[in-house]
Amino acid sequence: MKSVRNLVFSSVACLAALGTAAAQESGAEAEEPSLWERLAAERNVTLPPRYGVGLIYVGYSHDIRIDELRIASDDGRRGGIDFVESDDSEMTNRQLQLRADAWLLPFLNVFAQVGAADNTLSTNVSVDGEDIVAFVGDESRCAPDASPRPALCDQTFTAVGKQEPGGEVYTLGALLALGRGSYFALGGLAYTWADLDTADAPMETLALSPRIGRRFGLGNHGELAVYVGALHIDAHVEFSRSATVPTPNGSTIVTLTADITNKDPWSYVLGTNWDMQNGWNLQAELGHGASRDGFIASLTRRFP
Repeated sequence: MKSVRNLVFSSVACLAALGTAAAQESGAEAEEPSLWERLAAERNVTLPPRYGVGLIYVGYSHDIRIDELRIASDDGRRGGIDFVESDDSEMTNRQLQLRADAWLLPFLNVFAQVGAADNTLSTNVSVDGEDIVAFVGDESRCAPDASPRPALCDQTFTAVGKQEPGGEVYTLGALLALGRGSYFALGGLAYTWADLDTADAPMETLALSPRIGRRFGLGNHGELAVYVGALHIDAHVEFSRSATVPTPNGSTIVTLTADITNKDPWSYVLGTNWDMQNGWNLQAELGHGASRDGFIASLTRRFP
């Protein structure tokens, strides 16, 4: 949480500095309009300010599934293992990122984000202890008349349990925008890479977000855009847990590794964006799906 607080303070200071700089430059002599700006003026189309810097919060929870559970021992043996997964495994993600974007073309925006993530992972995956004993030794050791009979034979091993992974998160993406009159359509693609402190490998997420909407003029108060759409998320992360298992020659360390993905990729979104016409944009978005709920909010300062 300390890294999130530091990011908030530094981001707010950065936004304030950019706002001051933009205000100071507003009286400067305007540059020669570009080709795109001249074409837009001929067609009575208003282009957004080219560059933007903002703060974005992303929070969502979704059910997860374990695609594969692998087992390995410290003597080099590896393999798959049968497991039982309950229906209440889920992950909650909370991200706060500093975002910078630019309109390369009137219809193409690219952006990069960096920030911090705090997550909660809760899984209920169980493995029979006798399966682990059979992997590291001899399955006959779990027979009812075996002596000595390891206590693990009668136990259930929780593969992952509950963790609270956190760390740095990075995002790269692009946005395609088309419009006619007061109506518009958007298509976004974003790749997120999160370096979580308790994960075996970075968490990777690919998000696709088509949207359609309409803009409404608010007079001196700017412009309000309302949109609906969908969000497709494909997330993948690996977590592991180790335990010491008795063997005929002593003991060995067994590690269970779980490949975790989101259960339902699609959800629906409803959002709004307020362009205050003073360089500031405020956005809020709600998402809901079969097994995922989310909320996104952002504050952006745009400048030429």
